[in-house]
Amino acid sequence: MQPNSAVGGCSNWTWWSPTYQPNAAACGTYCSQNNADACEWYQSGDCYVEFGSACYLESGYWGWSAAVYGSGGGGSQMQSDSAIVGCSNWSWWSPVYQPDAESCYSYCVQNNGDACEWYQNGDCYVEFGSGCSIQSGYPGWSAAVVQ
Repeated sequence: MQPNSAVGGCSNWTWWSPTYQPNAAACGTYCSQNNADACEWYQSGDCYVEFGSACYLESGYWGWSAAVYGSGGGGSQMQSDSAIVGCSNWSWWSPVYQPDAESCYSYCVQNNGDACEWYQNGDCYVEFGSGCSIQSGYPGWSAAVVQ
């Protein structure tokens, strides 16, 4: 889930009434489990499972976190060709092998990481810090802000 962002531009957009989820990562998991095309979480705990095509993320929505998944829903939590930047008090664990970006994301969530990076050689990094964001332009890397 990308912090301070919302879902925009969807065609044939529908959503379910919000359900409570304690954080953006839990909301993202809930959306994936329900084969959503997109997902939004508000800091009050409202989690929106959304469906539509051609959705994209828009930044500038304070208190919201959002994700857009591949067509057909239930897709990637990780943004490809991206890296984690801008964290305060940043630290990480030595990489562990994960076969793909989604397995890495699950590993990061299970270990309460704040952010996650995966490289195409299988290296998965669980990262900790506040104020992290995702920046594109890093071929071979995938990244996600978890909470």
